[in-house]
Amino acid sequence: MSRRPTVIAVSVSEANDLGILGFLPNELDRVLAALITPLVHSRFRIAYGGRLEGCGNFTTQISGLVAETYAPYAYDLGERPFIHVLAPHRVAALARESLLAHAKVLGPHAELWLISRGDSVGLTVGLETQSLQGTTVVGMRCKLVSSDRSGGEKPTLGSEYSGRGVFLANEKQLTETLAPLAREAAGSVASDQGTGPSFSRMRRAMAQMTDARILVGGRTEGFSGHISGVTEEALSTIDADKPLLILGAFGGAARDIAIALRLMEGKMTHSLDQRYIGGIERVREREPRYREIMRRAGVAEIAVQLAAADTHSSAARLATRILQHLFRKPR
Repeated sequence: MSRRPTVIAVSVSEANDLGILGFLPNELDRVLAALITPLVHSRFRIAYGGRLEGCGNFTTQISGLVAETYAPYAYDLGERPFIHVLAPHRVAALARESLLAHAKVLGPHAELWLISRGDSVGLTVGLETQSLQGTTVVGMRCKLVSSDRSGGEKPTLGSEYSGRGVFLANEKQLTETLAPLAREAAGSVASDQGTGPSFSRMRRAMAQMTDARILVGGRTEGFSGHISGVTEEALSTIDADKPLLILGAFGGAARDIAIALRLMEGKMTHSLDQRYIGGIERVREREPRYREIMRRAGVAEIAVQLAAADTHSSAARLATRILQHLFRKPR
């Protein structure tokens, strides 16, 4: 289905009802560990739109799991197995020191997609080590990245940022590159009310720039935007006509989404939050479209099995099987 390296978006956040469903608090950690390893062994790239700051979050956890598998390898930008996606409001506020520090935490197996404006364009950057005049320099390689949509805007950067991109060996070069990008991002969010619209742009961009998405967990209350993040990511994926793989048995918004799409039976989360209820209703309205996407892909039946899989090992096995079928990866 895709000639470029296949990119799988992963949606995961804390589920409010893990305990009610009989799971331990760290169950999503176990699910991720079981899921990520076979995917990267099959040469899928993993994309995640998470927070930059702090430690022990899902960003660093997924990156660490990828690193354990891909540590012996080195890849150019556009091939690295882990992609961390940053929304425009985070790009606008990004200090160069925090970006470089974060890139060092992620390591050379990862790259960052910086969404600067609109919902499809930006810059991809990644840590790189070079020997310059006999000295080992740790810098950043930067190149343009955009969705496959024709007619999309391009950031106001030079043509040298196409192809393999440019190696930035010092802070001055990094500052000169990121400053105009940060200004573009700041302009794109200037009239936004809160961070919700910025996250929405990032989610639409990811839907265009990835090949499929996996959902697990997700808050059903206590989220800050106009809609649950995992719910909006499901909607963006369906609207982009991309396959959506839902691990519903582990609770959270993913479970309610699976029920709304008639992949599972059961009662939905009792929520008084009209933002959450409205998001799930929008998912329900897309049930015919979702079923057609999965039917065309030949994975409608196994998607039902995946939604109900209630062990991390069975869920990982089924998800990997679906993706190998979709993208004809070697088993």
